[in-house]
Amino acid sequence: INVDRLFLLTFTFGCGLAGLGGALSLGMLTLNPIFPLKYMVYFLMVVCVGGAGTITGPFLAALIVGIGDVAGKYYVPQTGGFLIYLLMLALVLPRRGLLLVEILFWIALAASFFIFPDRLYLLTQILIAALFAVSLDIALGYAGILTLGHAVFFGMGAYTAGLLAKGGWAEPLTGLALAFVLCGLIAYALSVMVVRAGELTQLMVTIAVGAICLEIANQATPITGGSDGLQGISMWPVLGAFDFDLWGKTAFVYTFVVVLALFVVVRRML
Repeated sequence: INVDRLFLLTFTFGCGLAGLGGALSLGMLTLNPIFPLKYMVYFLMVVCVGGAGTITGPFLAALIVGIGDVAGKYYVPQTGGFLIYLLMLALVLPRRGLLLVEILFWIALAASFFIFPDRLYLLTQILIAALFAVSLDIALGYAGILTLGHAVFFGMGAYTAGLLAKGGWAEPLTGLALAFVLCGLIAYALSVMVVRAGELTQLMVTIAVGAICLEIANQATPITGGSDGLQGISMWPVLGAFDFDLWGKTAFVYTFVVVLALFVVVRRML
């Protein structure tokens, strides 16, 4: 087996998933050049809590960390900003999820559509965070690649879908597919440098790529919107039949189905 090639393809797939997660976030998160960096700490936290080299862990961790963060800031606003870090230190999740736990997790998440109808945007963002955490875990836990620039692909995927919509084609599934392919191709080109490098070099290369992309996005204001963000994005109905509503019902179901399908695929692959 060509180990370098296997790690290269694993890294490429993980970055593609990150881009797909960014495309899913379109319309729910403010799209500007620095928005992926604001979530990178949470993504790393989810992988840390859920455990590297496991698929189930990051999904469960994303749910716990997401709810804990919002609850802390809502009920204890004075200390809510750092309670999430105490929660991270206290949590230890199994490194290998049981099938029954996974099934119960997805059933509970589906039931939350009816139990918490006024919290669907929060639940949707938790799903997106879980998908990104899994993409980071694939690169870190399975390929063993230390990266601090993974958020670049999250933002790149969001901008790919957003610019496609601004250009006149706002079909959601097309945006997801294009974001996955484009981020995967860029990651494949970068992986030649990253896979064969030492751990410190991997960190520095990924940080450098992130800084370069951030600067390009800030300077390309006519395209990216700069610090004001990309405005005026309106996505078409999913499958031409389901409009995105103000209550987040369509967004939740759409994200839930996509993330569940990807979870099943990745679970079988790894």
